[in-house]
Amino acid sequence: MDTVLQDIRYALRTLAKAPGFTLVAVVTLALGIGANSAVFSVIDSALLRPLPFAEPQRLVVLENANGPGPAGYPKESLDLTDWAAQPGVFDAVTSYEVGGLNLAGPDRSLRVQAAQVMPNFHGTLGVTAALGRGFLAEEGTPDRAGVVLLSDGLWRRAYGRDPHVVGRTIVLNDRSFVVVGVMPPGFTYPRRTEVWIPHPSPDNGTNWDMFHAAVIETVIGRLHANLTLAQGQTRVAAVETAFRQDHPLPEGAHPPGLVLHPLRQTLLGDARTGLLVLFGAVGLILLIACTNAAGLLLARAASRQHEIAVRAVLGATRGRVVRQLLTEAALLAVAGSIAGLVLAWWAMGALAALLPAGLADVTPVSIDVRVLAFTLAAAGLATLLFGLVPAFGLSRADLHEPLKAGGYRAPGVRARRLRAVLVVGELGLALVLLIGAGLMLKSLYTLAHVDPGFRRESTLTATASLPRSKYTAPGSYGGYFRDALERIRAIPGVAAAGAVNALPLLGEGAAGFPFQIVGRPPFPMGEDMPFAEHLVVSSQYFQVLGIPILRGRGFTEADVANAPPVIVISENMAKRFWPDANPLGAQVKMMIDTAPRTVVGVVGDVRDVGLKEQVWALQTYTPYQQEHPSYMTFTVHGQIPTVSLVGAVRRAVAEVDPAIPLYSVHTMDEVVATSIGPERSNSLLIALAGLLALVLAAVGVYGVIAYAVAQRTHEIGIRMALGAARRDVLRLVLRHGMILTLAGVAGGLGAAWAATRVMTHLLYQVSVTDVSVFIAAPLTLVVVALLASYLPARRATNVDPMVALRHQ
Repeated sequence: MDTVLQDIRYALRTLAKAPGFTLVAVVTLALGIGANSAVFSVIDSALLRPLPFAEPQRLVVLENANGPGPAGYPKESLDLTDWAAQPGVFDAVTSYEVGGLNLAGPDRSLRVQAAQVMPNFHGTLGVTAALGRGFLAEEGTPDRAGVVLLSDGLWRRAYGRDPHVVGRTIVLNDRSFVVVGVMPPGFTYPRRTEVWIPHPSPDNGTNWDMFHAAVIETVIGRLHANLTLAQGQTRVAAVETAFRQDHPLPEGAHPPGLVLHPLRQTLLGDARTGLLVLFGAVGLILLIACTNAAGLLLARAASRQHEIAVRAVLGATRGRVVRQLLTEAALLAVAGSIAGLVLAWWAMGALAALLPAGLADVTPVSIDVRVLAFTLAAAGLATLLFGLVPAFGLSRADLHEPLKAGGYRAPGVRARRLRAVLVVGELGLALVLLIGAGLMLKSLYTLAHVDPGFRRESTLTATASLPRSKYTAPGSYGGYFRDALERIRAIPGVAAAGAVNALPLLGEGAAGFPFQIVGRPPFPMGEDMPFAEHLVVSSQYFQVLGIPILRGRGFTEADVANAPPVIVISENMAKRFWPDANPLGAQVKMMIDTAPRTVVGVVGDVRDVGLKEQVWALQTYTPYQQEHPSYMTFTVHGQIPTVSLVGAVRRAVAEVDPAIPLYSVHTMDEVVATSIGPERSNSLLIALAGLLALVLAAVGVYGVIAYAVAQRTHEIGIRMALGAARRDVLRLVLRHGMILTLAGVAGGLGAAWAATRVMTHLLYQVSVTDVSVFIAAPLTLVVVALLASYLPARRATNVDPMVALRHQ
């Protein structure tokens, strides 16, 4: 123990005597280790850390399962209650639906994220209330008084952590609910829920106004103990087969069977590939950082040959020398790890965006014991990667030569070759990252410049949702939105104001319904039956978003409830069903309509779900005063900055009904940016990794060339004394740098050609072997390496031959 402490004290003194070397080494390692620790925190949250539920490995999502249907409705398939009653398959089955509610407050109402859940939802997950209690089984019956559970965040934000909140009555969408409990801190599943209410069974529609468009229900089951996923799927198939024998379907009908997915897999979605690619990128950064540190230690080792030789003569064994040098490397790694953790903590906010939305409220990104353990392991790996080679190389060198006085000593051939190999490898790794970054950035640029079909500039959006319990009179929904739009249009600087029931690109596409064209044979029922998105809009909606009217007209304020029913269709729908005819005047009957509607206009196609969609959806538009939706998103186009419009729009809407809060207030630029948020985050982080690799590679090239110039000062002096011109010396040094660079480029191109195959699903309309990227990235690396070589090369041309001849 004493010798170890002695080695540590000596290493600290040695590193303190070389502050420049120590600082560069620590910063280099901090960048590599910090990047890995930060990204590992995301990997750990998304892929490794157990979900914070009881025995989470038994929780599965039942795809294609239905919730409890209305009483007396013909049963065509097994529903949630049937699966809960099946012995030996699930210990419990539950479900949830997400939406939003207006929470009445003393000053103003708040829009809160809500989840309607089966009473056994929290029990199935194994989560209990931190204050009060959870739901009782009988609280899922329609005739029971409304009860609610609050999230810890809402309890703090709206009620100041009042310990007497349990038993208090709150008002949600003008209906009274009694608070029965507060959930523990950090629990906001699903989708950052702030209030949970029981799902009535059978469903009587009392909570319908918390949802927009179609209700998306997720069914979760807890597999029977000791039952694997595969065994559970087998038993489910057997149960469905037995059910079909007693409940045969009409000929030709093929309903989808129940499929079990691990809950984590459902929450993760398709983010696994992107996260692993990013983790691989920062892994390469760590290798480059360790290569740089090894090069620094090798360069420093040459100046310590005399010191090591003296220690050997005084009795130090090779093992003791190696241990001493590894101790110095370990101290550098520890210092780099501490600095890296600071960088990782600083980057937590940006990295949280990488976590899929489904996991963000279940396993948030954090620096915990697992991340600290990973950082410690990374520090140990770094010590071995950059410390062993210099340590063993120096300890096995000829220790008699350095003790000889006088004479010029050229660096060993082995040492020069080793440093060259390290730099070539570093350049190759950097090129792999540069090419990956180039592909991601080109893909992001292509995606960001996709035409969404609407205008995004100078447009503000804000949503309002009306409670059914308050707006009960016929036409009251339409009256509210008509009055609100009139007040918004009266705001100075507003050019136009409209409204729509489903804003494009938010991932909340309008509900799709089958339709028939009057006067033509009905479309056959089944999978091939066409569906069209059902969008409800106001008269100026197309004008606000700049959606072109290609034929006919849009809507006017005259398209009211007692006017002839009309419809506007998208260009894609017109081309598909009227390829050689004019659709104006044709009649279309949507499944939800009692009478057909006359086509009065054709408008341009709009990307509804995402910019990546390759096929335009069929879209229909109907006037809001003929539909009366309970929720609408206002769209406001102004001739003044949209930020200045927010307060004015809020005040204008509050004049109609101050109890209705505006929420989801965004500009259309923000909506578009949000729609490509995951792609942007992945691209920018991989680009940052590529930039970091480029900088580290440049530092590595500079260090090797600078060291080579320093070691060859005597030789350069002789060359210049014998008549070599400055440009000859410059060419000599630059050639050395270019040979290393071109070797690294050659190896990096081959590695990148193979490695980028894993990025196929991350790119949009960009090939993994895009020629422009595979040309631009190597050229960038060559230019940067040339600049890094030029600085020491220029210094070499300024060598005084007489001083150089006396060197050493």
